[in-house]
Amino acid sequence: MKYPNNKEHLLESLQRLELELEHLKKRMQLVNPELKRK
Repeated sequence: MKYPNNKEHLLESLQRLELELEHLKKRMQLVNPELKRK
């Protein structure tokens, strides 16, 4: 494995994905404001 501590690498990747997900949600809400109601 490239990463000696794979758990840390996975956590960092997960955090990055969560940030991207938040950005996507915000963008979706701008495109379709009705999504906010859900």
